[in-house]
Amino acid sequence: MKPKSQKQALFSLLNSGIKLDLLKAFKLTGSMKLCSRVSEFRQLGCNIQGEMKTFKTKFGTTGRYMEYQLKPNKASRQIAKSLVKNS
Repeated sequence: MKPKSQKQALFSLLNSGIKLDLLKAFKLTGSMKLCSRVSEFRQLGCNIQGEMKTFKTKFGTTGRYMEYQLKPNKASRQIAKSLVKNS
């Protein structure tokens, strides 16, 4: 299935078990709205876990970012079926 939208592409990646952060989502789908899409998926009933990651910048300070992972449930299976049907 070739996704027709960035939303479909993001869900497909999450549904395949890939952990996504903003940079990876942008590189793979062109979307810079990962937080918004995750919120929408959660409102639809998907169980998406977020984990705060930390890193050191080149200046020695600490930075943080969120990494998301979908934990499959009934809602995520229904969304996956509807995305396949709509493509």
